[in-house]
Order: sequence, then C-alpha cells, then structure tokens
Amino acid sequence: MWRSRLAWAYLFLVALGWCLGAWVGERTVPTLLLAYLPPIVWLLPAPFVLGWTLLRRRGVPVALAGLLLATLGAGVQFRPQSGGTLRVVTFNLARGTLGTPERAAAVLRASRPDVILLQETNFVPADYGATLLRLLPGYPSTAGHEVMTLTRLPHRAGDDAAVARAAPDGGERPPEHRARV
Repeated sequence: MWRSRLAWAYLFLVALGWCLGAWVGERTVPTLLLAYLPPIVWLLPAPFVLGWTLLRRRGVPVALAGLLLATLGAGVQFRPQSGGTLRVVTFNLARGTLGTPERAAAVLRASRPDVILLQETNFVPADYGATLLRLLPGYPSTAGHEVMTLTRLPHRAGDDAAVARAAPDGGERPPEHRARV
C-alpha cells in the first residue's frame, strides 16, 4: 500500500490544501496565502510524481488520484462554461441617510443586475431595509454585518465568518459575510 511514499505525500498535501481551503478558508494568514496561490502550483508537481511512479512501477494509482484531486482543486473546467454575461452592481447605501429606498431601488432596477452587493446596510431609518427589499422583488437576499447580497441566481446559502485580522483602530473586525450562489 505504501509502496510509493512520494505519491502518497503528494496526495496527502493536495488533500490537506483542499481541506484547509474549504473549511478554514481565509481565517488565518497561512490559509489566506494558500487560498491565493496560483492554481498551477498544485499541478506543477504532478508530472514529476507521475513520472517517478511510472519509472518505479509503484504507486501509479495514488499518483493519479493526487493528479485528479489537484486538477479539481485548481478549478480546471472539463466542460466549457455557458456563454453570457453576469451583471454585478455594488452600491453603498450610507446607512439609508442620503436617500430614500424608492430612489435606491429605482437606480438598482435600472441597471438590471444579476447580483447586487450592498454596503452600510445598518440602516438608521428602521424600515429602510424592509422597504428596499419589498421594492426589489425577485432578488432573494442574505444579510451580514453592514452588508447585504441580493441575487436573481439560484441562492444556496449565506453566513458570517470571523476574519483573522484586527481593525485599524486595534479592535475586532466585524464578521465577513459570504453568500453562495
């Protein structure tokens, strides 16, 4: 089973990198750096590992499993993405102090976005958020600390995650909001 330590080490490192990226994400500096590595870094060792295992005739299935996992983790597409455009609009609502929800909804509807990213959504007028959402039918939303995501796309989930960095004033940063579409 452990006939090729190199192939098993490669498979283990790729699986570990994938798990850290999926479960820890950008919460720590090492995993932040890992998340922004170019995808080719995961694939570069694969030809050497595969060549070594073929030469020694040991661990070829394990090397192939590592190559497959690295290919999937690197985001290589096996079928082309469908054509079309994705319209994303980002909008700072300034806590609802600079305009009405009717005006904000009119501006957003006029741009016909697929995804709307709103900042500073801790509204001073208490009914601002509810009114805005009522004026934007067909856009399910998720809200986080001072941010909101609305989308016409299939919407899977949204959550808040702790961010592993201090605020500029030395205090704690609010959680980061993630929406999955």
